[in-house]
Amino acid sequence: MYLDESQKCNCSEPRKTLCTGDTSKNIWFEKGKCRLDDLTYSTVIFILTRNRNAKSDLLRITSDPCLIDIANKTRLVVPQIEDDARAAARINNPAQTLPFYTLFRGNLNRKF
Repeated sequence: MYLDESQKCNCSEPRKTLCTGDTSKNIWFEKGKCRLDDLTYSTVIFILTRNRNAKSDLLRITSDPCLIDIANKTRLVVPQIEDDARAAARINNPAQTLPFYTLFRGNLNRKF
Protein backbone atom coordinates (compact mmCIF):
# COMPACT_ATOMS: atom_id res chain seq x y z
CA MET A 1 0.00 0.00 0.00
CA TYR A 2 1.27 3.47 -0.75
CA LEU A 3 2.01 5.44 2.38
CA ASP A 4 2.81 8.86 0.96
CA GLU A 5 2.79 10.79 -2.31
CA SER A 6 6.52 10.22 -2.96
CA GLN A 7 5.96 6.48 -3.50
CA LYS A 8 3.41 6.91 -6.28
CA CYS A 9 4.41 6.18 -9.85
CA ASN A 10 4.44 9.26 -12.01
CA CYS A 11 3.49 8.38 -15.60
CA SER A 12 3.00 11.22 -18.02
CA GLU A 13 3.19 9.13 -21.20
CA PRO A 14 -0.33 8.43 -22.55
CA ARG A 15 -1.07 4.97 -23.98
CA LYS A 16 -3.78 3.71 -26.30
CA THR A 17 -4.59 0.67 -24.17
CA LEU A 18 -3.09 -0.84 -21.04
CA CYS A 19 -4.04 -4.41 -21.92
CA THR A 20 -1.12 -5.54 -24.07
CA GLY A 21 -0.64 -9.09 -22.80
CA ASP A 22 -2.70 -12.24 -22.30
CA THR A 23 -6.39 -11.34 -22.16
CA SER A 24 -7.83 -14.85 -21.83
CA LYS A 25 -9.64 -15.51 -18.54
CA ASN A 26 -8.51 -12.22 -17.05
CA ILE A 27 -10.51 -10.07 -14.62
CA TRP A 28 -9.14 -6.88 -16.17
CA PHE A 29 -10.50 -7.74 -19.66
CA GLU A 30 -14.25 -8.28 -20.07
CA LYS A 31 -16.51 -8.41 -23.12
CA GLY A 32 -13.72 -7.38 -25.48
CA LYS A 33 -12.83 -4.26 -23.48
CA CYS A 34 -9.82 -3.44 -21.30
CA ARG A 35 -11.14 -2.35 -17.89
CA LEU A 36 -7.77 -0.84 -16.97
CA ASP A 37 -8.33 1.96 -19.48
CA ASP A 38 -11.39 3.15 -17.53
CA LEU A 39 -9.98 2.88 -13.98
CA THR A 40 -7.83 5.24 -11.94
CA TYR A 41 -4.71 4.05 -10.13
CA SER A 42 -6.47 4.34 -6.77
CA THR A 43 -9.28 2.08 -8.01
CA VAL A 44 -6.73 -0.47 -9.25
CA ILE A 45 -5.06 -0.40 -5.82
CA PHE A 46 -8.45 -0.92 -4.14
CA ILE A 47 -9.14 -3.96 -6.33
CA LEU A 48 -5.64 -5.38 -5.78
CA THR A 49 -6.04 -5.23 -2.00
CA ARG A 50 -9.33 -7.16 -2.07
CA ASN A 51 -9.20 -9.67 -4.94
CA ARG A 52 -6.85 -12.66 -4.73
CA ASN A 53 -6.52 -13.10 -8.51
CA ALA A 54 -6.12 -9.43 -9.40
CA LYS A 55 -2.34 -9.23 -8.97
CA SER A 56 -1.47 -12.26 -11.08
CA ASP A 57 -3.95 -11.22 -13.77
CA LEU A 58 -2.62 -7.66 -13.81
CA LEU A 59 0.99 -8.77 -14.19
CA ARG A 60 -0.06 -11.10 -17.01
CA ILE A 61 -2.09 -8.55 -19.00
CA THR A 62 -0.13 -5.29 -18.88
CA SER A 63 3.34 -4.03 -19.69
CA ASP A 64 2.71 -0.58 -18.17
CA PRO A 65 5.54 0.13 -15.69
CA CYS A 66 3.27 2.09 -13.33
CA LEU A 67 0.74 -0.72 -13.02
CA ILE A 68 3.48 -3.32 -12.59
CA ASP A 69 4.98 -1.17 -9.83
CA ILE A 70 1.58 -0.82 -8.16
CA ALA A 71 0.98 -4.58 -8.36
CA ASN A 72 4.36 -5.36 -6.79
CA LYS A 73 3.91 -2.88 -3.92
CA THR A 74 0.28 -3.63 -3.03
CA ARG A 75 -0.58 -6.40 -0.58
CA LEU A 76 -3.82 -8.31 -0.16
CA VAL A 77 -5.94 -7.26 2.81
CA VAL A 78 -7.66 -10.12 4.63
CA PRO A 79 -11.28 -9.20 5.32
CA GLN A 80 -12.35 -9.24 8.98
CA ILE A 81 -14.92 -12.00 8.35
CA GLU A 82 -12.28 -14.32 6.86
CA ASP A 83 -9.88 -13.52 9.69
CA ASP A 84 -12.54 -14.29 12.30
CA ALA A 85 -13.48 -17.54 10.56
CA ARG A 86 -9.84 -18.63 10.50
CA ALA A 87 -9.45 -17.90 14.22
CA ALA A 88 -12.71 -19.70 15.05
CA ALA A 89 -11.57 -22.75 13.10
CA ARG A 90 -8.35 -22.89 15.11
CA ILE A 91 -10.08 -22.37 18.43
CA ASN A 92 -12.81 -24.94 17.78
CA ASN A 93 -10.51 -27.64 16.42
CA PRO A 94 -10.75 -30.41 19.06
CA ALA A 95 -7.52 -32.04 17.88
CA GLN A 96 -5.47 -28.97 18.78
CA THR A 97 -7.29 -27.32 21.67
CA LEU A 98 -9.22 -28.16 24.80
CA PRO A 99 -12.41 -26.38 25.74
CA PHE A 100 -11.61 -23.81 28.38
CA TYR A 101 -13.96 -25.24 31.02
CA THR A 102 -12.32 -28.69 30.97
CA LEU A 103 -9.10 -27.31 32.41
CA PHE A 104 -10.91 -26.27 35.59
CA ARG A 105 -12.32 -29.76 36.03
CA GLY A 106 -8.91 -31.37 35.58
CA ASN A 107 -9.82 -33.13 32.32
CA LEU A 108 -6.47 -32.89 30.62
CA ASN A 109 -6.87 -36.23 28.84
CA ARG A 110 -9.51 -34.76 26.47
CA LYS A 111 -12.39 -36.83 27.88
CA PHE A 112 -15.59 -35.01 28.71
